[in-house]
Parts: sequence; C-alpha cells; structure tokens
Amino acid sequence: MPDVGASLLAMTVAQSPSKQADPPLSRASSLPQENGGVPESSVQ
Repeated sequence: MPDVGASLLAMTVAQSPSKQADPPLSRASSLPQENGGVPESSVQ
C-alpha cells in the first residue's frame, strides 16, 4: 500500500520541523526506506 508509506513519510516530515530533537531518528528511518533492499543485498 503506497498510501500508507506516503502517510508515514508525510507524518515524519511534519514532525521533523516540530521536533528538532528527532532529526536523527527521521534520518535513520529515511535511510532504510530509501535504500529499500540494502540489507537484503548484503544477505544475497
């Protein structure tokens, strides 16, 4: 469901500016989401 991902991303972006103490968390979440199959590639 791409809609769910978009909603999560939108919520994260909306919370990013609100919470300046969460930028590291947002970055960590964005990294795995953007790369997608980085760990899988490593396993293969």
